[in-house]
Amino acid sequence: RAHALHFLRGVAPTKLVDGAWLYGVLAHAGDARLLPLVHTYLEELGRGVAGCNHVLIYRHLLESLGCAGTSDLSVEHYLQGTVQLALGCLAGQRLPELIGYNLGYELPPLHLLVTTWELQELGIDPTYFRLHVTIDNASCGHARRALQTLFNHLPDKPRRAAFLARVRAGMGLNDVGLSSTQVIDGFDLDHELLAMLERKQPFARHQHSDRARIQGRTLNQWLAQPWGVAALLRALQQEGWILRDADPARSRFWRLVSGPDAAMFGVFDGYEQQLLHDWIAGSWAPSPAPARHAPPRPLALEPAPADLDEEERRLRRELAQLVPHQRRQHLLPLLAPQRHWTPLGLLATRLFSQDLGVAP
Repeated sequence: RAHALHFLRGVAPTKLVDGAWLYGVLAHAGDARLLPLVHTYLEELGRGVAGCNHVLIYRHLLESLGCAGTSDLSVEHYLQGTVQLALGCLAGQRLPELIGYNLGYELPPLHLLVTTWELQELGIDPTYFRLHVTIDNASCGHARRALQTLFNHLPDKPRRAAFLARVRAGMGLNDVGLSSTQVIDGFDLDHELLAMLERKQPFARHQHSDRARIQGRTLNQWLAQPWGVAALLRALQQEGWILRDADPARSRFWRLVSGPDAAMFGVFDGYEQQLLHDWIAGSWAPSPAPARHAPPRPLALEPAPADLDEEERRLRRELAQLVPHQRRQHLLPLLAPQRHWTPLGLLATRLFSQDLGVAP
C-alpha cells in the first residue's frame, strides 16, 4: 500500500493540472475544427460539476489518504505538468505540437487498467483512473476526438510533411519528465522510509524530552548526528521498540505513532505512516491501511459562503452586460488550470458550457 501511495504522490504534479495543455483552445471555441478539443477540455473540468472535475477528484483522493504534501518531490516529477501548462499558454503558436501531444496523451495505456484494478484491491478509491479508462476511449471518447482534430487540421501535401513533423515533436513531449511506470519502478521501501525520517530530523532533534533514552542516548542526541536516523532505527529494533516482520500493533514505536491518542499523533501524515507500517510489517501478512481515526482535513476550496455569493453575483452582473462571444472571453481566466476547480471556476465552467450549448 505504501508503494501505491508513493505512486499517487509521484504523479500528483501532473494529475493536478490535468487537461491544462488544452486551456488555450478555449479562446478559439468559434473554430469548428477545434471544437473536439474544446469539448475534451470542458469534460476534464467536469463541465463545472465538482464531482466530475478531474483535478478536484484527484485533490480529494490525495487528501483522503493523507498524502497531499508533495514538497519533497524532485524537479523531474514536475516536468510533465510544466509541459502541459506551457502548451496551454501556446495554443496559438504551437497548435501542431499541441495536437500531437494531445494525440499521444489521450491514448489509454495498459498501466491505466492495471492501476485501476490494483488500487481497488488495496482499498483505495480508483475513480480518477477508472474515469480515464472510459472517457479516453478511441471509439467516441477523447482519443477519438484527438484523431479527429488531427484530420481537421491536416494541410495539403506541400505543407503536410512539415506539419506532421511538428505533430510528432509534440507527441514526443509526452516522454518529458518521469513517466508513471518510472515513478512506480522508482519505489524502494527502505530508501523511502529513511529519506522521510531524515527530512523530519532537523525539526525533531529539539522536540523530545531527555527522559526517554535508547542505549544510553536521548532521542535529541541520536537525532543531532547526521547518521542518527539510521542508527536510531537499528537501536529501536535491538531494544524491542520495533518488532520487524510482525503485526505493527505489537511494536511499541508504532503505538506511539498510530491513533488519535498516540503520543506522536499528527507527526506523520498518511503516506509517512504507511511507510512505517509497511516497513515494520515486512513479510507479515498483507499490509492493511493504518487506522486513520482523525477525519481528513477539509480542502480549502472556497471562501466563506457570503464572500462566494457576492463573487457569483458580481460575475453574473458583469456577464449580463455582454454578448455571448464577450461572455466567453470574460469567463476564460476562471477556466484556467489554477482556477477552474474553485467554486467560482466551476460556476464559470458551467456558464461557458451553456454558452456553447453543452449541458453539464
